[in-house]
Amino acid sequence: FRFTYLMTSDPSLFGSDSRPYSKVDGISLVRNPWFEVGKETFRDSVFVTIRSVQEDNVFYRVDGSEWQAYKMPLTVKESCLLEAYAQSNKGERSFITECRLHRKPMDKAIELHCTYNPQYEGGSYDALVDGIRGTEKWKAGKWQGFQAQDFEAVVDLLSEKEIHSMGAGFCQDVRSWIWMPRYAEFYASKDGRNWTYLGRADNNVDSHDYTIQTQDLQLKLADGTKARYIKVFAKNYGTIPSWHLGAGGEAFIFIDEIWIR
Repeated sequence: FRFTYLMTSDPSLFGSDSRPYSKVDGISLVRNPWFEVGKETFRDSVFVTIRSVQEDNVFYRVDGSEWQAYKMPLTVKESCLLEAYAQSNKGERSFITECRLHRKPMDKAIELHCTYNPQYEGGSYDALVDGIRGTEKWKAGKWQGFQAQDFEAVVDLLSEKEIHSMGAGFCQDVRSWIWMPRYAEFYASKDGRNWTYLGRADNNVDSHDYTIQTQDLQLKLADGTKARYIKVFAKNYGTIPSWHLGAGGEAFIFIDEIWIR
């Protein structure tokens, strides 16, 4: 490309006496505090620091309790909602900043028999059993994404238990190559080697539906069903068809969360 600039010999006043600016008259703004925390999900505890321009005037509360002055970093050991605001020396307040923390359940573990795309790891390897459900806003990073492969994972309940139902949540965003699986199957085992087929849940979302949406594929069981291990299998949509702009590419499965009750 080539640009040609036509200029005059007389200088313009723009940028000298007519310089643009931003200004809010009559209002003193107090900037919001922010939370510094490694990850919002944790196993045992998590260390939380609250930062603010108003270092000596920060207040916080936990799960709607009374506000208290922030003096030192916090050690959080349970799931909770943290809130904080900053206050100027004149008593003016900032808006409230929120930070929701989740302690991961300790009653199960997961082993993936497929590989998620590094861009869509859901926050951690065990994101599918961390107790946090992904929403239609999949770009927030709560979902695990698997491309060009079927999904398979084994959930270990750590001991044999009676099971009444199970399921998994899936997301569809056709524009982004994310389709619901064609179906999901569930298996049970007491030793992790010998498996009993429990049933199948079929997808009922149209593959041409461009609405961003979620769906639970789940199964109810007869009373008395016992197992320690549950295997979840989901069939990938497959190669993207000719009617789509990504024709010939391979579809994603987005999954979160797996639950067993």
